[in-house]
Amino acid sequence: MYRKRIWERMLVIALLIAFLVTPSAEVEAKKPVGADDKETHTWFVYHPLDSDEEKIKQDLERGKSPEELGLLNGKAKSKSLRTLEEIQAGEAKKKTTYNVKMDPPVKTADTWTPPRFRYDYIAKQECLDNPAGGTLEGWIKNRYAFCRAGNFTYVHRECRWLPFPRCTNYNVQYRLTLIGFGKNGQREVEFDYYVDNIQVTHPRMNGAKLKIDVNCASLVNPGDCREDPSTPAVEKTVAQWKNHGFGTKKLYSIPPDRTDYNPDRLGYLEFWVRSVVSPSGLPTRTEDSPKESVRFDSAPYMFVFPDQRFPHGAIFSKAKPVLQYSLSEPAMNEAAQHYKDAMERPGSTVPPKANKQIPGAEGDQALHRLTPRYHPTEYRQNRTKTRSACEKWLPDKPENTECDEFPFASTWEGAAFADGNFSIRRISAEDNNAAGRWLAAWYAYDRIIDGKTYPGEFFHVRVNQ
Repeated sequence: MYRKRIWERMLVIALLIAFLVTPSAEVEAKKPVGADDKETHTWFVYHPLDSDEEKIKQDLERGKSPEELGLLNGKAKSKSLRTLEEIQAGEAKKKTTYNVKMDPPVKTADTWTPPRFRYDYIAKQECLDNPAGGTLEGWIKNRYAFCRAGNFTYVHRECRWLPFPRCTNYNVQYRLTLIGFGKNGQREVEFDYYVDNIQVTHPRMNGAKLKIDVNCASLVNPGDCREDPSTPAVEKTVAQWKNHGFGTKKLYSIPPDRTDYNPDRLGYLEFWVRSVVSPSGLPTRTEDSPKESVRFDSAPYMFVFPDQRFPHGAIFSKAKPVLQYSLSEPAMNEAAQHYKDAMERPGSTVPPKANKQIPGAEGDQALHRLTPRYHPTEYRQNRTKTRSACEKWLPDKPENTECDEFPFASTWEGAAFADGNFSIRRISAEDNNAAGRWLAAWYAYDRIIDGKTYPGEFFHVRVNQ
């Protein structure tokens, strides 16, 4: 009996020592039925910031699979090249809108000069503070700014049942924030990524290799996805990432030949972050983040008076463009009031029509750009229809006024194609000129391409106070 008690005490002490010296060790009550003397499993998953990180880690440690938890797992699979029609069909389903910051035009030498183009990029903390930044879809701030932050969790669970039951978890967790920068003037997109909030459950994992890269795949043309060799993948130990958790990547597109099918030489790529964890003596695992896309174009009509030209561009196009006017902007408040009345009170506008419905507002029928370069006849038809309507319905011509129309003559919803669902109003010539210059600049700054050639390209109009 005495020897039995000594043996029992020694066993308890051994179990306690094993628990204390082995991080994340869990003593199991008994060996599972049918289990081998050694049991292991390894998971590596991606999950958004708004998920319960601690619960996911615990569930993975207990052996639940990523599929059971509804998590991404493994390498992203790229599809074969697609047609522009297929891509545009997806673009037409975009729901998210974004705000555009653009200064008003400036009056110089008896004419209105539009603002110079400027980027409104995303800073790291700005991404983390925005709820959309922590989702699977990410946040498109505008057509040149994208970000997504998410957690990667690598879990290797190793259980041994002899000489006593014991399980050890070798885990690495980290947050990865990806920030994308589009370009107006180049077929190039750049990414910065930040690795932080790194946690390990075993000192051994500090020496694990962690390789991170931003991968891409062509969607329409073979040259849509090219990686700049000056920004290769970065591989360092976990401990080194803790000291310097930053990397960058540049991707670019080779423009296809200009054709009638694709006159603006559009190209698309999809991108994602690939992480590879390689601990010494443990399984290597790869995990990819969700995919997002970039649109490239070389539209020849991206020009802003008097001297700004943007022959190429790279944008994040999965968000609805919204052209914004303001009633408090003196340079063009008359035009803004006209557009607001047309969208909100179409029955009060000229020319009269029963059950009049004017498109353009958010949540309503969208507008599509009509480019005179490709469709000069249709553009002239819009202008001619507007002039004749103004002569008929607004014959009085106060000095220094012009006839303004909505929807714009530069859209496929203009007067010639509207079946009476349009509005005309006489406003000051200066206001009309400022609003027109502002519209032309916005087309180029947001890279709005022709809406008949590419039906997935559309926009809405918003009038702010």
